[in-house]
Amino acid sequence: MDSSLNVDVSFRQLLHNICVQFSLPPPRYRMTVHTDGRLCSHVDVEVSRSSRFMEIIICHGAPFSEANQTQENAACVAIKRLSNELSFEVRDVNLEDKKYYKNLYDRISDEHLELQDEYEMINLDFELLKKSYNFLIEEKKQIVAALKEMKESIGRCCAFISPPNVDPMEEEPTRHPTTSNTGETTASTSDDPETPSVVSSKNFDFLYSFVCTLLKIMFTRSYQSKTEDVLKQSRGKKKVRSLIDSSESDEEEE
Repeated sequence: MDSSLNVDVSFRQLLHNICVQFSLPPPRYRMTVHTDGRLCSHVDVEVSRSSRFMEIIICHGAPFSEANQTQENAACVAIKRLSNELSFEVRDVNLEDKKYYKNLYDRISDEHLELQDEYEMINLDFELLKKSYNFLIEEKKQIVAALKEMKESIGRCCAFISPPNVDPMEEEPTRHPTTSNTGETTASTSDDPETPSVVSSKNFDFLYSFVCTLLKIMFTRSYQSKTEDVLKQSRGKKKVRSLIDSSESDEEEE
């Protein structure tokens, strides 16, 4: 069976039935001839606006070479116009499909609006997280610079405390126990005993690791506080959005 076969209906008869159902006067058709010889039909339909006044709706059909075709086209245009004026639908085999697809379109449109709102909320959260991330990166750079400066300061302090001929990063000189005349054992070094003790490499590493640990703790606490602020802002916006949606739904129900 050929699926492209169309079955036509009589729009003039359908227009007549609509006028009878709404207690309107029967439609009146007029015909004009174009300069190229084609015919063009006009149909007049009277619609009551009040108990005393009637409005004449004039609908023009497309020009055709046959009078039947142009009258059918004019009647089709008049039916579409009356369906908007009188708020009715023509029941045919396509009506149920039309209603189904209309409901499907409305449901998909509502889902689209919900997804769009959710996308906007996620986009706001993303912007907040992005700003927080950039802030933390800048803070990390500042901490790294401060750490480098502290390391250099510790090195300068060690160089200032140490003798000129001793590297502060070298290990402490080995102490050799010696026995004094009084019988007491003391630790002596190969350096001058009156020279102050040199800051050893172990002490320097311990001090440096302590400063690093302290800065890491500060950075971790700052990151946690920023993350909590972002989460609070995000939850607050979602709560406000839910309150707005609930108020709108209450207004629609009223």
